[in-house]
Amino acid sequence: ASLTTAALYAQDESFSFTLLGLAFCSLDFPAAPRHDPLPVQLTYHTDFALRVLIYLADRPGQKVTTREMATFYGISLHHLTKVAKALTKAGWVTASRGAGGGLLLAGHTLEAKVGEIVRFSEKLDLLECFDPVRNTCPIIRGCRLKPMLYRARAAFLEVLDGYTIRELAGSSVERAALNVSGAQSTKRG
Repeated sequence: ASLTTAALYAQDESFSFTLLGLAFCSLDFPAAPRHDPLPVQLTYHTDFALRVLIYLADRPGQKVTTREMATFYGISLHHLTKVAKALTKAGWVTASRGAGGGLLLAGHTLEAKVGEIVRFSEKLDLLECFDPVRNTCPIIRGCRLKPMLYRARAAFLEVLDGYTIRELAGSSVERAALNVSGAQSTKRG
């Protein structure tokens, strides 16, 4: 799976998903077999937004620059800056300019549900008919596809709503990556 892929696998009411390359499985449900998964592609904007929040959550009270995060993740500074501005405007992150400036996680963001962030940063209209303003589908009144996809989208978001930003930052996979990076920079310094 790519880092921008969030895949939801469902079989016999067993759910697991991969987000940002991190595997999450509910303790209540065994992981579904990973044969022939059906991926749901999230935008880079959402991927980067979640990465920013994870990075900031791991550094409470520490001002962090977009350049530092872009370097750490190996991603575009330009795109990351756009994402940071959107997160700041929405109140998930606070920003200060100038010498000693940077980004901080807003106080309430640690308890924010991952689904909230995805809803904020994604256009979740899976089909044209999900948007009544743009809809031109002639079979909308009798279509059976739309209700199925509504349910699938709801199930996807329900899984994401089961996790907070605090839990993402606390994942052992991410912590291991952050610790390795910190150890490497300590050796160089």
